[in-house]
Amino acid sequence: MKQLFYTLALLLLFGRCVDPLDLEGVVSGEPLLVVDGLMTDQPEAYRVHIDYSSASLNSYEGEPLSGAEVYISDDEGGRFPLDEVSTGVYESNPFAFQGAAGRTYQLHILTPDGKEYASFPERMQPVSAIDSIFARHENRPRLTTIGAEVDNWGMQFYVSTGSGSDAPAYYQWDWEEAYEFVAPLTSPDPFFFPPTCYQSGGPARYLNVASTENFTSDKIVGQPINFVSKQTYKLQRRYSLLLSQYSLTERAYNFWENIRNQNENNSSVFAPPPSPIPGNLYNVNDSRERVLGLFQVSSVIRERMFLPRSKVPASPGGPPGGFGSCGPGNAEIPEFCYDCSLINGTSTNPPPYW
Repeated sequence: MKQLFYTLALLLLFGRCVDPLDLEGVVSGEPLLVVDGLMTDQPEAYRVHIDYSSASLNSYEGEPLSGAEVYISDDEGGRFPLDEVSTGVYESNPFAFQGAAGRTYQLHILTPDGKEYASFPERMQPVSAIDSIFARHENRPRLTTIGAEVDNWGMQFYVSTGSGSDAPAYYQWDWEEAYEFVAPLTSPDPFFFPPTCYQSGGPARYLNVASTENFTSDKIVGQPINFVSKQTYKLQRRYSLLLSQYSLTERAYNFWENIRNQNENNSSVFAPPPSPIPGNLYNVNDSRERVLGLFQVSSVIRERMFLPRSKVPASPGGPPGGFGSCGPGNAEIPEFCYDCSLINGTSTNPPPYW
């Protein structure tokens, strides 16, 4: 997510150039403040990343801002400080306060050189309940390294949600996954008992947003979430998806939707030149300074679903695999083909919710 903001900074600085640029050297511009913050209604630490963007086209790396005074204020006069837990990363005390739907919050940043920044006041919107999470067996063709299109069968996960009211709502989703699997081959050692293995991934913030602004009511049916290919071993025995659904303000929705559209459009050399994407942050004393990023204020609801192997069709596309290097024709069989615990990031202890 930080790289997205750095990319935006470079686009702001150089997107309007009409003369050819010499990319062999270092192209300098004015570093911009980049803020990425999320506050929810959950009893957890709220984290804000603060950086200065790179002033060079040769690098996407920014410079973390250390030593700033950072706090969140609310509409009742409360002031809640955030402590710097690592360079450029600031967190609230999870026991000090908790966001609540219907309340308004604002982020404040005072840099060591005396500059003052703030977010526009953001009202935390309530989030609708999740009606259902479901999966369908679908094909997502992919391109090989030589450009040939091949089938890629797997399970596509969807969510349905909404309050059913006439008022539009704005949503964002991210997810964590976990899965159970075993090694595909039987060890030649008769005294070796192969373990059951578990892996997990996430969470991550994705550009998966939706609006019911153009709908007759606030109802979303079958919003695509995550696709899991049967060519991995994630679906071999049991798969878990923990879905987080966030409410968004209209401003936050427009921010993420504009970033998503700009990323897609600029994948083509024929796309129009990028334009600045407004967030919700500003320099309190200098309205001309551009500030990148977003302080997002969201209610969130989380729901977990499990998908057993029995719900994953073997045809078309074959059964779940993911151990191609363990198949016939390999001169040397890797050890993890007999013992899945040798795969990086694997545990033999099931998650507590399993």
